[in-house]
Amino acid sequence: MKAISLITVLAALCLCTNAQYKKASFLNKEGRTHELGTNFSFIGNGGGSPVLSIVYSGSLEGEKKLSLFSDIELMMKGKLGFNAEYYNDIGATSTGKLTGETPMYLLIKYGVQYRFVKGESGDDAKLVPYARLGLLYGIGFGNDYKLKDKDGNAVSPGNSTPSTPDHESPFGLEAGAGVTYYFAKNFGVKIGANYRELFHISGINEGSSTSGIYFPLKSHPGISVALKYRIFRD
Repeated sequence: MKAISLITVLAALCLCTNAQYKKASFLNKEGRTHELGTNFSFIGNGGGSPVLSIVYSGSLEGEKKLSLFSDIELMMKGKLGFNAEYYNDIGATSTGKLTGETPMYLLIKYGVQYRFVKGESGDDAKLVPYARLGLLYGIGFGNDYKLKDKDGNAVSPGNSTPSTPDHESPFGLEAGAGVTYYFAKNFGVKIGANYRELFHISGINEGSSTSGIYFPLKSHPGISVALKYRIFRD
């Protein structure tokens, strides 16, 4: 029994070691790229300033111009403002502009990108234009929008439809284009613009049964800047 247990343990260790080796090989595979940067989303929620995101992107850029990519984006809180029906400080129903803040969002993206490079690989190109298209899914962290009326009083919108769910879950498409400048063979700066067409599972109840739902994370354009590192083996 001890021999069988020892063999089982050794086999498990071998499998774990092999899995870690494969994982490391994937992360260090020839043509693998890693990007870390920011995105500024112009949502137009009445806050006046774009919303900042921190973005990590990974892809495998081989000799073909077309490749897959995956992104993980953390969007910070932003400002919002919209007209709604709400309860005022004396419990009566009023209608007016409410202000507040959007929650943080975790956005996951997966899609394809095309690099406009000459030759088979474009490894030596300094300036590489690109275009990309991907699917997007997001989760908003919480539904505490900290809504206030024009006088700065905390309010609750809605008196005729169900309350807001625990989180907002946008999904949709993101299209973008830009250029990467390589100041070294392995390192570059990537600048781009994008547009997101979003759909939603939940949002903020505007109060009236005819006014519908307000979505803090609506369709919007954006710009991005990132540092890019690509792996080559000489």
